[in-house]
Amino acid sequence: MSSPRLSIFALCILATLAGRAEAQTVLYRDFTSTTGLSLNSAQVSNGAILLAQNQQDRSGSFFTTSSYNVSGFSAAFEFRISSPGGISDGIAAGADGLAFVIQRAGATALGGSGEALGYGARGGTNGIGNSVAVEFDTFKNSWDPDSNHIGIDTNGNLTSLATAGVSSAFDNGTNWTVWVDYNGTVLEVRASQNGVRPTAALLSQSINIANTIGGSTAFVGVTGATGSAFGKHEVLSFAFSDTYLSGGVSVVPEPSTYVLFALGLGFIGVACWRRRRG
Repeated sequence: MSSPRLSIFALCILATLAGRAEAQTVLYRDFTSTTGLSLNSAQVSNGAILLAQNQQDRSGSFFTTSSYNVSGFSAAFEFRISSPGGISDGIAAGADGLAFVIQRAGATALGGSGEALGYGARGGTNGIGNSVAVEFDTFKNSWDPDSNHIGIDTNGNLTSLATAGVSSAFDNGTNWTVWVDYNGTVLEVRASQNGVRPTAALLSQSINIANTIGGSTAFVGVTGATGSAFGKHEVLSFAFSDTYLSGGVSVVPEPSTYVLFALGLGFIGVACWRRRRG
């Protein structure tokens, strides 16, 4: 007979793995496949989604083709903005940035170019309504606090509810990982250049997302744009959990998961072998 303790341990391993799999609803470690996504004026290039070339007046977005619960969630994605050029905002050339967006307008939603970040309205293009966005802005417009900041926007409005400056430039050509977490009351934003999730949030804002967007489900994705200044805007990976995770969601494989999986399979195999022999 197999040991009851062994069987219980194996079941715990499987329960842990099942819980992780259930929580992590959407995961693209790269974009060699974009099944489940709508690419809108964007394209896949070398395993990344290219939202905007380093050319003037470009915009692009991608969104999930299915809507997800956003009453509490955790999201993360990795991006790179490189080759900045064009006009300067008085600090440096290059623009305009990206936005993580949850919205009810549909999977093909796309706002205007330039300062609109592919999210807001510009030049006859409407902004994305029924939405909440976290912008990663690289150009100082008249309403912006500085030329490199995070902001929380709603309903296509580019005047942010809250902002936070970031010392290192988002368009410095390095890979940035950002985390957006919502516990049902407070939206938190973190950013890192080393892939490690910071303990402290850069920006926190109380918000009722369901009331803001008009429902508890939404499409999720990222927008980006250039204007008279520009840069190459790429998203390298993307993860979204429709359940709030206090430690955030990961866009890379977690070694501990695979260790647990291997241990679980090993113990289950031993248990089955002993049962057959017994």
